Parts: sequence; C-alpha cells; structure tokens
Amino acid sequence: PFDLIGSAQGRNATSFTVGGGNPGHLEDEGKYYFRVRAVNAVAAESADSVIVQAITRDIPPEVSQITAVSARPREVPLSWQPSADKTVTGYELWRTTAGSDDWVQVARINGHESASYLDRGDEKDPAKLGQLKDGAEYLYRLIAFNIANVRSSASTPVSVTTKRIPATPAGLTATRNTAGMVMLTWQANPEPDINGYRVESSKRADDGFREIIFVPASGGATTTTTEASLAPGEVRYYRVRARDNERLESEW
Repeated sequence: PFDLIGSAQGRNATSFTVGGGNPGHLEDEGKYYFRVRAVNAVAAESADSVIVQAITRDIPPEVSQITAVSARPREVPLSWQPSADKTVTGYELWRTTAGSDDWVQVARINGHESASYLDRGDEKDPAKLGQLKDGAEYLYRLIAFNIANVRSSASTPVSVTTKRIPATPAGLTATRNTAGMVMLTWQANPEPDINGYRVESSKRADDGFREIIFVPASGGATTTTTEASLAPGEVRYYRVRARDNERLESEW
C-alpha cells in the first residue's frame, strides 16, 4: 500500500523532497517507491503516474588502512585513510586493552580529512608523559559518521603495545670502611636509549631516601659514582633507577 506523504502546491510545482531535507529522516540504504497524482481546484484526482524507485544513500563504509605506532612512552600515535565517502564528517576512535571487550570511546574527531590522533589517555599537558600503561597492549577501532550522524560499522581492530620501562639496574655494590666516602658501582642497563641513573641515599633501609646525584649514562659496561663528606662510622643505604631518553624510569 502507498501512503500520502505530501503535496506540491501550484500547477507548475514539479518537485518534492521526501524526508524533510539533508539530512532527512528516511532509512539509510532504504528502497522506496513513489507515484504522483494531479489534483484540480475541486479536488478531483488524476490516475496514478508511473511508479519510480529510489534508494537512499549507503551508510558510511568502514575506515581502512589504520596504522598505530608501538613502543611509544605512554602514548599511541594513530593514522588512517580518510573515508572515500564525501558525506563523512568525522570519526569516532575507540580503545580497549588486550583480552577485554570493554571498549571505551577515546575521541570524536571532526572533519572528513582528519586522519590522525595521538592517544595520551586523559593527559592534556604536552609537557607531561601520557597516562597509558607502560608495556601494555591496546586495541583500537574507528567508526566514521556522516552529516546525519549515521555511523559506519567498526573497523577491524589494530593492536599496538606501548613502550616498556627500562630494566631494573643490576649488580649494585658499595665499598665499606672507606674514610669519609662510599663508592657505588652497578651494571649498565642493556637498553640503548638510557639517558642516565638516579641515585638515592638514606640512613634507613625502609624510608627517607633522597636523591644525591643523577649519573649520565657513559656507554660502558659498569657505572660508578661516589657519596663523599660522610662522618666516620656513618651507615648509608642506596638505591638506583634507570631513566631513558623519553623520561620513562625503571623500578628501583
């Protein structure tokens, strides 16, 4: 059965937009049939016109060619191919952790040609490290939306792993019974981008540590530093952590 959907007033009115405008309210990828009757001044109607068929536009296609860069410190740079559908006005970016199906929306990115995003968790200050977890595997997917906010199906997820923190420095030793000073030695970290080592000292083994020096990485097999001007018989506890060029730090 056909339903009356509207009228075009006037003898020379020869067009009508179904759905109310752009965007309209018809179903996407919907197939519709139409016919027209002429009506005169006393409301007499003509026979039906020929029937025509029309199909509304497709929903946006899936986003493709998504690239995510691994081994970045607490952040993930992503890029993708802009949609071939020119009605697309933006993209939704979704994220979950590996092994979970709990997807959360990271961002709604406006603009058809917008094709990149840097996910830093909830951290907005570019001077600080992001808030993603170290050495964590994340999955991302994208959804395109058009002017009518009609959304594509989700893209195939892409997997990425953030940078791992440096290994914990090993082999820490300290000299004993040296007049007024303690010399510390430890093995250099295996990572090639180690920037240096933070050394802390305390009078107690469980609390009160303070930084005494930052030792730049020398590129050798071992690293050495000294705490001097100590009182005779003074006891000191030490710990060391490595830091890389991107400010990620190891465990103590």
